[in-house]
Amino acid sequence: MRRIAFLILIPLLIIGCSNGPRTLDINLTDNIKKYHLVENIYSTKDGYNLEISNIEKGNLYATYHTLSTLKMLDENLVNKNKPKLTNFLELSIQELNIKDRQLNDKLFYTVSLFQLLKLEVSKSDKDKILDLLNQLINDKGQVFSEYQSDYTDIGLIYQAIHIFDYFNEVVPVEIINNLKYNFTPVELYEHLALYKIYSILNFDTKDILNSLNDLANSKVISSNPDMIELNLYFDLYQLTNLELKAKQIVQTLSKYKNEDGGWGLVPNTDSDILSTHFAVYMLSSMNNTSNTNDTIKLLNKPTTTGGFTYILPEETSIISNFYFSSINKILNQKNENNKNILYYTKDRLNDDLEQNSPFELYMLAQTLENETSNNDVLDEFSADVRNYIEKNNTSSPIQIFYLSKLNKLFSSKQEKKIANLLEKQVPLLLEEDSSEEFKETIRLFSDIIENNLIKTSQKINLKDYDIKKILQYLENDEDLQYILFSEVKWDNSKLQKSFLSKKIDNYELELEESFSSQTFYKYLLILEQVNGS
Repeated sequence: MRRIAFLILIPLLIIGCSNGPRTLDINLTDNIKKYHLVENIYSTKDGYNLEISNIEKGNLYATYHTLSTLKMLDENLVNKNKPKLTNFLELSIQELNIKDRQLNDKLFYTVSLFQLLKLEVSKSDKDKILDLLNQLINDKGQVFSEYQSDYTDIGLIYQAIHIFDYFNEVVPVEIINNLKYNFTPVELYEHLALYKIYSILNFDTKDILNSLNDLANSKVISSNPDMIELNLYFDLYQLTNLELKAKQIVQTLSKYKNEDGGWGLVPNTDSDILSTHFAVYMLSSMNNTSNTNDTIKLLNKPTTTGGFTYILPEETSIISNFYFSSINKILNQKNENNKNILYYTKDRLNDDLEQNSPFELYMLAQTLENETSNNDVLDEFSADVRNYIEKNNTSSPIQIFYLSKLNKLFSSKQEKKIANLLEKQVPLLLEEDSSEEFKETIRLFSDIIENNLIKTSQKINLKDYDIKKILQYLENDEDLQYILFSEVKWDNSKLQKSFLSKKIDNYELELEESFSSQTFYKYLLILEQVNGS
């Protein structure tokens, strides 16, 4: 168990940035462009949100609602993004599969985006979309959300009819008969969906409008409606010419708007793209979108594929702040978030330090160094850090490592305390049943900590260790490899080049599959190491 605890490492191993900007003589144009898009997606008022895997690629749902909203506010923004959006759509169609979750929605939003952007659909794409859609329709005219699902409702039927209509295809007679003979609307949204369907099909809507008038005069909006309910009643009052009631709904929207420029489902909840779309739709219907610059700024964050993603809640992360801040320092770039990160980091360091692990505290300290040119900026926190180290009794080798890094960074003179923590752990990690590779790895790791404690600038020389055994043991643990070999001096250039080359290949693959600041940061440092070797 002790061995497992040691290896569940590592909230991505960090080595501090060197002082001053760094230069890279390698072409990083594409990845740097991706980086700035990702940076924009995650920016908050205090720095950056915690990153979520694959969110930087965008999705059809968020892309449609974002673009539709932006078009109501500033159509030029949609036209400006059109080339990249075309690429996003092409990739999205390629990925469509009969086994997709919520396939009906994906088909609907794909077609709606083509319509919104006024793009031509190729015959092959059209055929693929229609083939997938027809597999969601049974012989009773029911339309399902996904393949082999039993969920169906009027909204799914509306989406299917919208797709058939867009392609000028005849709607299957089974769907028409199902609507005419098997469907009776009950809820307000069902009446509204049926009205839209009849309008598309050019059917007589007189009876439905009569029903909607009855609903408008009999149904009362709830005392605490969410944004979905507000939108339904807004549409109801618009269709039944009750403009005064529609205006009253619009007047309540300010209660739902947040400081970031978006709207939440109910007041005092995080902004989401659907609620924001509904709010802007209602405001634009009343020609009342003059104060929405903050909304445009919130939404106009295209992803690396050209699409858009969800509105992220404001959850500033010290991990993300460290990585984005460190990357900007490496690239010698400044932006409006630098001051925000500085204030946030100082506030966190002024709070009770005990709430942070040594790893987190080290990240805060390095971020603070990144964001200021004042060499003495850490001095005001050195007494608190010394007290923190004195009280800390971690039994985790990796946290002991970060205590040693903190001690060195703040000149806290707590070498003896950290050495005692290490002394307690190393014998436990070197039990008799441990492999020789494991023992060799722990010995090097322990020497690295001791090297930090004596504040030497001389890196440990790998010739004193069986490097092949260590590499063999760490074959599948690239993060631990990184921390060990970024703090040691290589004596085998052939082995070094092989190791670094493999890591570069792995990072490039990771960045292609899912771009993250953590991977990009490590990638930049490895490139630097290669350039300097």
